[in-house]
Amino acid sequence: MKLTRIRIVILFISAIIGECAALVLIFALLASAEPSASARTQDIPVGTQKENTALSDPSSTSGPSFDIKAEIQVAGRLVSIREDILIDERRDVAIVYLPSINHAHTEIINVSSDGTSVEFDVKDAYLEVYGPIASGKLSLEYKITLADNLGILSCSDGRVVLSNFLATPAVYRDGSPILTFKYDYGDPYIYNVYDYHITFKAPKGLTVFAPGKQQESVSGDVKITIFEARNLRDFSSVLLDDADIKTERIGSTIIYYIDSFRSAPYAGQAFRFAEENIGPYPHDELFIIRLPLKLNGMELSNMILLSDSCFENEQKLKGVVYHEVFHQWFYNIIGTDQINEPFFDEGLANYLAMYLSNYKPAKNAGDRFLNLALKDYRSKAEYYKHVYNDAAAYFGQLHNKLGDDFFPLLQKVYAERKFTILYFEDFLKQVEEYVGRQ
Repeated sequence: MKLTRIRIVILFISAIIGECAALVLIFALLASAEPSASARTQDIPVGTQKENTALSDPSSTSGPSFDIKAEIQVAGRLVSIREDILIDERRDVAIVYLPSINHAHTEIINVSSDGTSVEFDVKDAYLEVYGPIASGKLSLEYKITLADNLGILSCSDGRVVLSNFLATPAVYRDGSPILTFKYDYGDPYIYNVYDYHITFKAPKGLTVFAPGKQQESVSGDVKITIFEARNLRDFSSVLLDDADIKTERIGSTIIYYIDSFRSAPYAGQAFRFAEENIGPYPHDELFIIRLPLKLNGMELSNMILLSDSCFENEQKLKGVVYHEVFHQWFYNIIGTDQINEPFFDEGLANYLAMYLSNYKPAKNAGDRFLNLALKDYRSKAEYYKHVYNDAAAYFGQLHNKLGDDFFPLLQKVYAERKFTILYFEDFLKQVEEYVGRQ
């Protein structure tokens, strides 16, 4: 389909939306804010916890294969990682994302292929590896020194938060890599989906919460926890020395509320709404974990992080939970380009949260954000205004135009594009099909 037709669709939708003043929403609460000190949630009876399950042998040549295998040793703030990565694109220069650079000091010790060390350079938030990669596999050894703060990659007061931390193969579009960078706000990440085999070695007093089949054992003072997880956009985990756990089954998915059971009504509402109007959740579990974070919430694969501050205001809690649950469909299952099109998943998740809350966005919104990449925003305030607010109004007006076809459109997109990356240009092509039928 020609780009001129796509531009016509953009102009068509923009004409519907018009130009407007800034949108002020209750969901602006999603912006970063320092949480005030608050007590943990009330004690909740322990629900059904994950049990040990039989796992495959990751070294077997006849068993299931894994795209990313890692052994992670946690010792206080120091996290030591040995990781094997399958590289799909065999090039003279392999690009590997290093997302941990955004929030913690990261030291690359060695990179090798089939036991032979290879040359590499660290560039911004990614690794350039030189020379052909034998058998398409890279082995990395690196260390992350976690911050002692309230971040999403940190260690403090009996908890270790490990999100967006594993080295990951770069995403290529039209033959070129999408390069990541260190940035103070937004989500400077983009991932394909992968199958993971992850081994944690941590003090036995810590429990690892992470997605996938799990097997746990103790050797002396060390707890060894192994996970196998498939079709994940990222592999994140939280290690806690104490937690109140409650579970809820919705359909075929178990939701684990870790110190967060007050969010259950809102998580259940959003989860059921998404399954009914977008498509069934394809994973067996979802973790919702309350932590003392600076951010109000954070979406991860099969996991949502909620800050203590959310639990101080019921409307804020509802808005953030709705937003982050919808990210499970638009980020986790259907990936987007958060580097160059940050408005896509954030605006859509925000609009769906507003819709479920019966909160109507402004009738008019500008469309300047359609041409802004993450690096183009001059401030955090500008970023949140356009990426969350104006983009939510944009999708609201698209819904108004399509009427009853809006959710069938999302269902079609979901059925055809789950476990892939959906670029906005491709989304517009599907919008065009609907507009053309009117």
